[in-house]
Amino acid sequence: MDKDIEYIYLAETQSTNQIATAFLNEAKISPPSCIYTFNQTSGKGQFDRSWYGGRNKNICLTMVLQFVGLPVQYQLRLNKAIALRLRAYFQTISGIDMKIKWPNDLYAGDKKLGGLLIQNSIVNKEIAYCIIGVGVNINELEFPPSLPNPVSLLGLTGKEWDLIELIKGITNQLCFGTEEIIHGIHLEDQYNKHLFKYQQSCSFITKDGVVVTGKINGVDDKGFLHLISEDERHTFTFGEVQMII
Repeated sequence: MDKDIEYIYLAETQSTNQIATAFLNEAKISPPSCIYTFNQTSGKGQFDRSWYGGRNKNICLTMVLQFVGLPVQYQLRLNKAIALRLRAYFQTISGIDMKIKWPNDLYAGDKKLGGLLIQNSIVNKEIAYCIIGVGVNINELEFPPSLPNPVSLLGLTGKEWDLIELIKGITNQLCFGTEEIIHGIHLEDQYNKHLFKYQQSCSFITKDGVVVTGKINGVDDKGFLHLISEDERHTFTFGEVQMII
């Protein structure tokens, strides 16, 4: 493993994000740190949705990073930069085009390969710590029928992957500094360029069961998704709608 990153392996845990948060609050870890397991029993994704991780086949990890002097208004840029780095890593190693499904899911074609759960700790209007939960399907071929569209790296490439080597690759990819967030060039453009279904017609369903169809026109610097239909423009925030695939 990378000597500059502290790695903590758990044989089994309900959630690496919960453990990382507790360890950080109790000063048991210092960034950059990674807590990982190959058997997560109660993982969570965006909006408290469950995340499936089969035993010894997939990656469930939490990376803890510290930023110095990063104002809170850069939260969304930070989240986008993390999603872009994860996307770039898996596209590079697999040779398969990867997209980011708003806000933080990793997609290959119309299949979900993985996702992120990012939680930022704010102190004095600055981002003190970033807790990055990463779940990626690696060597899994059998998924619960309740999952609508999963895929694994094995399923995409036809080869089994070394989980430890992938963890090392992911964590090294996610170690970056404040300067990239504040001064990163064209970060918003890059996010939209790699956005799942960008400039394509898609349907979404609201919490009230209303279906809205239109062309995805990108995600703005406040994190809102913009959709253009024949008669109007729609703007949605996280959790307001769910894409119909």
